[in-house]
Amino acid sequence: MELGQVYVNAGRHEEAAAVLEEGLGICRRTHGERSVGVGYCLFMMGKVLSSRGRHEEALERLEEAHGIMKEFYGPDNGDVANVLFGLGVAYRLLGQLDKALEMQQEGLRIRRLLHDDGSEEVAIALSELGAVFGSLGRLAEARSNLEEALGITRRLHGEKHPNVAVALSSIGVILEKQGELEEALKLYRKAIKIQRHVYGEDHEDVAKTLNNIGGALYRQGKHDEAVQMYEEAIGVFTRAIGVDNKIIADVQCNIALAKDKSGDVAGALESARECVRIYEKLGITDEYSQKAVDLVMRLEGVE
Repeated sequence: MELGQVYVNAGRHEEAAAVLEEGLGICRRTHGERSVGVGYCLFMMGKVLSSRGRHEEALERLEEAHGIMKEFYGPDNGDVANVLFGLGVAYRLLGQLDKALEMQQEGLRIRRLLHDDGSEEVAIALSELGAVFGSLGRLAEARSNLEEALGITRRLHGEKHPNVAVALSSIGVILEKQGELEEALKLYRKAIKIQRHVYGEDHEDVAKTLNNIGGALYRQGKHDEAVQMYEEAIGVFTRAIGVDNKIIADVQCNIALAKDKSGDVAGALESARECVRIYEKLGITDEYSQKAVDLVMRLEGVE
């Protein structure tokens, strides 16, 4: 389990999944199906599966982990809150936003009960809740929670901490939705400067911010610049977490859409076919995969 956590923190999710599966088997044989060790393993496996885009499998692991943790610790416990946040993310990514909101609000309640309002634990909870409000379109509430989280993180860590970068990027996403594209780009660029300083070039968070920058440029109609950012993001994602995963497929879909807007039909079709290939290999059907399939069909008609 310790090695799995190290792999998770390093973004090496395939290796994390393998050692966590082994750890889960050992815990079940030595401590039983409802032991706290099994709960921890299931929790970490859920996080890994969610990061790989396998959200339904993640939800199964996290729900089982939640039940075990509540049995072992009771409802108002920090580890129970951690699992709730994982559940909230999985529900949000599956589009079950009311359930996601319920999980994140309950997690924040527990965090405020156990920790000072100026603590890092509360800041992380506010960020998770802000993301759900953003997905629900409740942008003012999202921004309020995220800005509170950013203020706490700055007071705790200063300006050059990776959690500050995460908060800046999250606020940038909300600004984009509010149509404040230049302000969003400013925050993304501040975030990526921090991330490159802390992590170097080959880290998943760097790639995510590059993808965000590409999205803001796309919305400004700067399609060629957007493609450049997206392609750079794919390079970083590939070095950080490997090939043929949902994140890379999503970015390939972004590239296809941007190339289509810029008039590069052949390039758009190539990227769209690649992301469809990855989605089919992974067995993923969601909004992005359907968008890619529709784009391939349309562009093949043009070709």
